[in-house]
Amino acid sequence: MAAAPIPRGPLGPDGEPLSNPMPGLFAHVAEHAPLYRALLCDEGSARMINHLLHCIALAARISRGLADDAPAAGADHFAETPHDPVDAFLAGAVLGTVIDWLSRDCPGTPDEIGATIWPYALACAEVPAGPTG
Repeated sequence: MAAAPIPRGPLGPDGEPLSNPMPGLFAHVAEHAPLYRALLCDEGSARMINHLLHCIALAARISRGLADDAPAAGADHFAETPHDPVDAFLAGAVLGTVIDWLSRDCPGTPDEIGATIWPYALACAEVPAGPTG
């Protein structure tokens, strides 16, 4: 199994608080809502959902400071990314929120949705320092 989440809480590799990428993600989705609804909602494509899950899991891995073992640009991300259940969990939670938001006609602003889910994403990536027993 791949490395555990970084034991820094909400701090990035540089010691600064992690910036919240969620409002930008939701702004992008809102801007292209008809396309994303077609691809992800009731008549959507499992292939697209899987692709986005892998992309979001890779982004989670990189933002957690585990980019050293991330695949190179253009590589088969699924085949070359180490298995990490935390990355998969975060990707599923984020994509599930995107799909739910689209299905409900995008209530709230991208900033509000992003601010709402960001603390949960941070909590999922936190672990106590050192080995646990």
